[in-house]
Amino acid sequence: MEKSLPKKSKDKILNGLLFDYWSTLDTRATTLDGMRAVRKRLATLRAEGGSKERIKAEVLTAKERHAEIKYLDRKIAQRKKLAMARMAQLKKKNPKASQSAQWEKLWSAYIKALADLDKPMKGANARAAQMRLGKAQEAIRKFDPDAYKRLIMGVRNAKQSKGKTALKTTGRAVKSAVSSVLGAGSQILGAGSKALANGKRRKNKTVIKKAKKVIVLNKGKKKAAKKRKRNATTAKSPNRTASAKRARASSVRRKPAVKKVARSRKAVAKRNPNATEIRKKFAGSVNGSRELYFPKGTPAGQLAKLGRLVLIKTQRATIRPTRGTVWLCADTNGKLHLGSTTQAPMVAGPARNFGKVLRLEYESSKPHLGYGKPVVWFHRMGEEDGIRPTLHADSAGGLTFHGGAYRLTSRGIEN
Repeated sequence: MEKSLPKKSKDKILNGLLFDYWSTLDTRATTLDGMRAVRKRLATLRAEGGSKERIKAEVLTAKERHAEIKYLDRKIAQRKKLAMARMAQLKKKNPKASQSAQWEKLWSAYIKALADLDKPMKGANARAAQMRLGKAQEAIRKFDPDAYKRLIMGVRNAKQSKGKTALKTTGRAVKSAVSSVLGAGSQILGAGSKALANGKRRKNKTVIKKAKKVIVLNKGKKKAAKKRKRNATTAKSPNRTASAKRARASSVRRKPAVKKVARSRKAVAKRNPNATEIRKKFAGSVNGSRELYFPKGTPAGQLAKLGRLVLIKTQRATIRPTRGTVWLCADTNGKLHLGSTTQAPMVAGPARNFGKVLRLEYESSKPHLGYGKPVVWFHRMGEEDGIRPTLHADSAGGLTFHGGAYRLTSRGIEN
C-alpha cells in the first residue's frame, strides 16, 4: 500500500484519522503475512500428499484471509480519503466578508433541513431528511470550518471561560447562537430569536425592577385617592369633632405598612430520564425487558438496552464477544455499560486497562430513522473533541467504561 500520509498531526481530528489509517495498514500487513504462511502450508500439504480434510481446511482459511484483506483495502482507502480531505480543509482559509450572501444561503439551507427533521417522518422520507441535513452540514464545513465547529459541532473556543456551556447543535440553542452572530436583524431566523441563557437572567432581573417601580407608583396613587376621598367627606360633614379626627388619624397611623415585592420564578427540578425513555429516544421503540449479568460497580436499577455488541476497538486490543450475547446498555445518566446473557466472563485474563476506546460497533434496529431491521452501526469515540473513554477489565472478566464526553441522542452515540 502507498504510504503518503504523515504519522501525526497537531490537529486532533486529523490525528485520529491518521491513527485509524496507520493502524488499519498495520493490520493488513499482519493479515497478509498470515495468508502467505497459510499458502506455504497448503503447498507443502499438496506436495507431501496430506489428507483431504486438512487441505480443505487450509483452503478455507486462505479464502477467509483473502476476503479480510479485501475488506481492509476498502477501509484503508476510505480512511485515507477522510484524512486527505481533512488536510485540504486545514489548508483552506476562512471565507471573506464579501461572501456573506453565500454564507446566508448555506445557513438557511441548514436551518430548513433541521426544521424538516423535526417533523414526524418514517421510512424513505426520514432518510431523505437525514441526507439533506448531512449535505447542509458538509457544505458549511467546507465553506467555513470555524463556524462549523462553533455552531454545529458545539466545540468551545480555547479563550472561552470554563464556566460557560458549549453551544448545542439542535433546537433553539442553534438559533440563539446564530442570532448573536448575524445580528438582531437577521433575515434567516427572523425577529423572534431568543437570547442566550445569561441574557435571559439579566432580562428577568430588569423585569422585576420595573415591577417594583410600578407597584410603588400604584401604591402612591391609592394613598392620594384615599386622601382626596377623606377630604371630600370632611368637607361634607363640618360638624365632626376634633377628637374624632384625632382618633381616625391615630387608627390610620397604627396600620402596618405592607410592602409588595414582585414574585420570583421558582426553579423547576429536572429529573433524569428512565430506562424506557432512553431506549425509546435512542432506538425508537421498546420491545420489553430481559435479565442480564453486569460487572461489579454497575448502577442499581433498570438500564436501557441500546444494541447487541459487535466489536470494541481500543489502543491495545480489539475485543469481540466470544461466549453468549453481550449487550450495550446505558444508565439514567447516559453512561455506557456492558451486560451479558450468561455469567461467563466477557474477556479472559487478569484485571487490566485496555486504553482508550477508538471505535464501537453494535447491532440495532432504529425505526425512527427508517431502519426497521437490525443494522450494524459503528461510532468513533471522541470524534468532536478528542476526549475518549477508557475500557477496563476486572478480575472476573467483566468490562467497564470509564470517562469520556459522549452523549446519547435520537441519532445514536455522538462524540
